[in-house]
Amino acid sequence: VGEVKLSGNAEISSNLARKGNGGAVYITAGNFFMGDGNPIVTYNSALGKGDESVGNGGGIYVTSQSATVNVEVLSGVIEHNTSDGNGGGLCVDMPSTGVDANIKIGEDGSSSLVNPDIQRNSSVMYGGGLYAKGKNAKITINGGVIMNNSVSNYVPNENVYNDMGTVILNGGDVTHVVI
Repeated sequence: VGEVKLSGNAEISSNLARKGNGGAVYITAGNFFMGDGNPIVTYNSALGKGDESVGNGGGIYVTSQSATVNVEVLSGVIEHNTSDGNGGGLCVDMPSTGVDANIKIGEDGSSSLVNPDIQRNSSVMYGGGLYAKGKNAKITINGGVIMNNSVSNYVPNENVYNDMGTVILNGGDVTHVVI
């Protein structure tokens, strides 16, 4: 199991996945951490293969068929990313049963981190800002801003979409959550 950590003033921008997922970051069976400073993931795109498929996770794409994944976005900016599938900013795509995905957005207030900003991302299908799929996909939102994201084909102005999992909203400025 690998791990990707973005911290400090790290920036991943202007990347394109022409035939698949994860415009900036693609992780299989690993963890993703973004925090400890003001890292930025911006202006990335994930596009599908024409009629064959769509691209998911314009900014960040995480998946696993067997190992639990942990995704923490504690500070930083995820914005202006696009996908022609699900999750313009961030997509966590898990099987329907048996594999856990723990997604944490923002701190609980006991930290000095500045909570994340997930805005102005777009997708064609679901979850302009954040999309999670999987019966065991749990999103916990403690703080930050998840708004002003868009979905062009299905539900307009959608920010957070969790297909089959759970969402716990403890704080933050979040609009339009669909479970």
